[in-house]
Amino acid sequence: MMNNNEIKELADNLWTYLEPKVKAVTSSCIRFYRAQVTSAPQNGRVTVQKPFDTTYLSLPYISTMEDVEVGSQVVVFVFGSRNSDQNNSVVVGNGSFTDMSGTGGGGGTGGDITTYNIVLSANGWNNLEQSVTITGLAATQTVTAGPSDLSSTNACSQFKVKLVSQNGSTINFACDEQPNVNINMTVLAIS
Repeated sequence: MMNNNEIKELADNLWTYLEPKVKAVTSSCIRFYRAQVTSAPQNGRVTVQKPFDTTYLSLPYISTMEDVEVGSQVVVFVFGSRNSDQNNSVVVGNGSFTDMSGTGGGGGTGGDITTYNIVLSANGWNNLEQSVTITGLAATQTVTAGPSDLSSTNACSQFKVKLVSQNGSTINFACDEQPNVNINMTVLAIS
């Protein structure tokens, strides 16, 4: 029979084997969770808290959520891996998973989502920033972005690449260290 230390060592070894496979499968997924609004929307962001969590997340929201009230339950979409909650999430609707119409408790409509695939070019960085103009993207849409594949997920993690702002049809990324590889990104624009 194995003791606790042996079981922990086995679990750690299994995770070393499984972790890259789990990341590969989940790197381009869309998941969602329910959260409670803890601070009213301001400057395009609203602060929410997940159930049973002490962390507060300041997230962008779609325009129909601009009147959501503190204490309301909302649905948050997350694009990409689990490490991307802060940078690749958006509040999209009220907290009812059966009613995304905005009538059931302090939320808005789900909105339309348009997907764009872009590439952050390795030689396109200037002072640790890169801008990409997307034809068809409207200034009124809320955008979020995440890596499209495992190698891009790894690059985003290694170089700390993040979406930092939107100016009309142009979205702006920043990084802590200049990437030496192209990074495939999926951009979601929510009306």
